[in-house]
Amino acid sequence: MENINLNLIANLSYIVAAALFIFGLKMLGSPATARKGNMLSSIGMLIAVVAGLTAEGIVDFKYIAAGMIIGTIIGAAAARMIAMTSMPEMVALFNGSGGIASLLVGWGTLYAPAGEVVSTFTAVTIILAILIGGMTFTGSMIAYGKLSETIGSWRGCLLWANVLFNSLLLIALIGSGVMF
Repeated sequence: MENINLNLIANLSYIVAAALFIFGLKMLGSPATARKGNMLSSIGMLIAVVAGLTAEGIVDFKYIAAGMIIGTIIGAAAARMIAMTSMPEMVALFNGSGGIASLLVGWGTLYAPAGEVVSTFTAVTIILAILIGGMTFTGSMIAYGKLSETIGSWRGCLLWANVLFNSLLLIALIGSGVMF
């Protein structure tokens, strides 16, 4: 009975979080409401993360609270120390952090307990988390380098067979995923 109530609360929390995401994203479209939209989206993410971690019994509340405190300290320090003109670089780094976190979660999920069978859906999700997380991290680091002017222009560095190379790379990724 208690497990059913926890699942019901988690599912309701996910619905509330999704609604907050939608309204927050809508509000980001206007400079007048962007700050409030960012706050709504942040609250939605907090609800979704706490519901996900506690519903399955993955993490205790004290670890969530400790993570929130540490994250708040790091975020507040970064926001205070970064100059306004360097905000695009900081956003690229934060975006890259999300990408590498996705990659690491996917990679960590590969190591299931011995004897545990991973479903096809879970395997596809793992592959996508690793692939998209890696691409996000790489792209964000390139964006950071270009914004901070530590990476020069790559105009003259195009492969003559770019389409062919990318197609072969995609086939290799799909093949590796199927073999996995």
